[in-house]
Amino acid sequence: MFGKYLSVLYCSVLFLGMGGAVFAQDVTDHPVITVDNAANLEPIVEIAEADKYMRSEGLTFSPDNQLLAFNQDSAIQLLDVTSNEVVLTIPGISFPVWLVFMDDGKALAAVTTSYLDDISSWDVTTGEELPAVIPEESTNNAYGAILSPDGSLIAISLDGDKGIRIIETATGATVTTIPVDGGRLAISADNETIAIGDANTKIELWDIATTEIRLTLESPSLAYEDPIFSADSTLIAGCNSNDGVDIWDAETGEVVLTMSNASCGRGAFSPDNTLFATGPYSTTIYNVATGEELFKIEDTNNVAFSPDGTLLATVSDYSSTLKLWAVAG
Repeated sequence: MFGKYLSVLYCSVLFLGMGGAVFAQDVTDHPVITVDNAANLEPIVEIAEADKYMRSEGLTFSPDNQLLAFNQDSAIQLLDVTSNEVVLTIPGISFPVWLVFMDDGKALAAVTTSYLDDISSWDVTTGEELPAVIPEESTNNAYGAILSPDGSLIAISLDGDKGIRIIETATGATVTTIPVDGGRLAISADNETIAIGDANTKIELWDIATTEIRLTLESPSLAYEDPIFSADSTLIAGCNSNDGVDIWDAETGEVVLTMSNASCGRGAFSPDNTLFATGPYSTTIYNVATGEELFKIEDTNNVAFSPDGTLLATVSDYSSTLKLWAVAG
């Protein structure tokens, strides 16, 4: 990213070519993926040489379901899932990178997950770099960065015992600091809660406004890291010591489901919370109510559902191929 580690990219759609895309059929007007039909998924789009090292957060749909952002050859690509065209290429991006659409889908935020320098932005209509936003407090001792689902907040871990700083993306202002040393992080969609996995035996939910701990999530399986919120912030999933997955009610802390035999990896809830897809090396879709395995996709490392629930995006771990999946028929 030419030394810039966070970019907010104001997106007017710009046609720059299709690259390595192979399209099997139109991707519009597909049924919602549900518990009843998840076993009938078929790949409908394939794009070669997508970045297999991306985090799940580096694979994201726009709020209107029309664009899919992903990494390819150290660049960000935007695929229009209606026209089946890569409509924007943003080169020179360091990875692994966290991608989030913001401003009602008009902007895309991209932040490397290992370091935070400044907040840079570009007008992609003209290619002009806009004035950088400098965090009001030094981030020289920062490591690890995540974005909230709407892109308005950044959470960074600070070296030592200095806590987790929450920053406003648009201004660089510090919103608050959570007094916890490191951990795997996730911010709820309502921007009210930050989940912190301590890589040991629990996941803590902290209130961002009050900087007070609200819930400690524990389970017989010793949940420890990689928290994932559902889109409505009511559920949270985390890896456990059995290399499985635990799911809790984020309001009560009650364990909703323990999948001790699930392969824990980069996961995602379906928009209606009835499905959970997870796993490194292969992606398995589970019924959240029962834990039943519904569908398995081999050779994948990352996964994302579209906001309307009609599409599933995966990236392979070996062949570096991005695929879009939809219900057959």
